[in-house]
Amino acid sequence: MGLRFVFGLHNHQPIGNFDGVFESAYRDSYGAFLDLIEGYPEIPFTLHTSGCLMEWLAEHKPEYIYRLRPFVARGQVEIMGG
Repeated sequence: MGLRFVFGLHNHQPIGNFDGVFESAYRDSYGAFLDLIEGYPEIPFTLHTSGCLMEWLAEHKPEYIYRLRPFVARGQVEIMGG
């Protein structure tokens, strides 16, 4: 029997955090991760994004949500709710 590794990410920002903190985290983490993982379609992962962060992304960085679509379409990512 083989070993299976599940690569799970939890993206979160606290409610009421400053826009500059959200922006910095997007640039350095959330967007940067998508930039990197796009080059590795063979690596599956699961992604959880907290509600207040998803709301901020929808308002300020809607391109992030659109960028997730190809990952979902090819079965590379499983979106985890909570």
